[in-house]
Amino acid sequence: MLLLDKPLGLSSNDALQKVKRLFRAEKAGHTGTLDPLATGLLPLCFGAATKFSQVSLDADKRYTATLRLGVTTTTADAEGEVLETRPVQMPDGRPISPADIEAVCGRFVGQIKQLPPMYSALKRDGKALYEYARAGIEVEREARAVTIFSIKVLDVAGGEIGAETPPTEPAKATAESLNGGLPVGGASAPIQAGAAAATGPEAPPTKPAQPAAKSSVERMTVGGASAPIRAGAAPAIAAKAAPTAIGANEAPALITLDIRCSKGTYIRTLAEDIGKALGCGAHLAALRRTETGPLTLVTALTLAQLEQMDEPTRDATLLPADILLADWPTVRLAPEDAARFLNGVRRRLPLSDAPHVRVYGPEPKAFLGSGHIAGGELISDRLLSPVEVQGLLDQPFPALGNA
Repeated sequence: MLLLDKPLGLSSNDALQKVKRLFRAEKAGHTGTLDPLATGLLPLCFGAATKFSQVSLDADKRYTATLRLGVTTTTADAEGEVLETRPVQMPDGRPISPADIEAVCGRFVGQIKQLPPMYSALKRDGKALYEYARAGIEVEREARAVTIFSIKVLDVAGGEIGAETPPTEPAKATAESLNGGLPVGGASAPIQAGAAAATGPEAPPTKPAQPAAKSSVERMTVGGASAPIRAGAAPAIAAKAAPTAIGANEAPALITLDIRCSKGTYIRTLAEDIGKALGCGAHLAALRRTETGPLTLVTALTLAQLEQMDEPTRDATLLPADILLADWPTVRLAPEDAARFLNGVRRRLPLSDAPHVRVYGPEPKAFLGSGHIAGGELISDRLLSPVEVQGLLDQPFPALGNA
């Protein structure tokens, strides 16, 4: 496994192929597509780890998203053509305040329905939707249920804001409810096992965000004082122009959000929907993925860092395959039970039922595969071969925590 900090401008597959060549890997895959516009965490699997890539694909995600208000585009992001430019104000004509933004974002927390964008890789009759879109054809799509666990307003920029409209009590309540999203700690704590420290310059050519104007709303940070972005990294947004007012009233032109969501969530669509709810329209200006399940950017490396390493140093950055299951309960088997489990034989154990467990042999690093427990029986789901297990034992990985 490798945690890559994907740069701006590369597709996920292009990034994968570059890393695959660096490691001279025969079998590799990524665990969740990032558009070229997006940067951030892209877990890459090599060899036996590809057996567990679906776990990361199905995991919840976390993003830092920057929305430009008052401008809608054909693709709902910065790559599309501008459709409309509107004053950044509420439908009643008053300037948009931070309280308005928080209140509107609060409406999208929970399970919602999203209509997949035409500019997406979803297939219809064997053809990607973006191919239809480029041909000027719009096809019928079915709305899909996704879950937004939390949205926090990190930054609001674009003039003196909030002076005209202080937060109302309902808005304050909304802001407090937004703080009740899934915790950053616990299962989602940064994974350090076997990783080299991330150093060096950030790959995407971005500029630090300018401080926002004073506001009556306290700014929130990602996960408290420590954002899940490694030391020395550029902020999680692409370069932005100096804030300018859109329309007659000075109002925020850019807002930056910390979003925790389920798999399959289109942040572009969410940005567009938030703009509609505000009444001024919006598009996604920049996007950075900061977490995938228990994995974070803390130990992620850039392409530039990998390219500068010699082969032994680069190989030492690889992580064990079981890091993908780091937030699952652990089961450790005695030698006889381990051998039978590897052959697909169910084992009766005095353990409570569990939908997902990671299973180990007697040696600390002897990861055997994944399974579940039902009716007091351990049942295998995905197994490594004995050769693959031995290969993990021969690697210089430390044992994963609680393994």
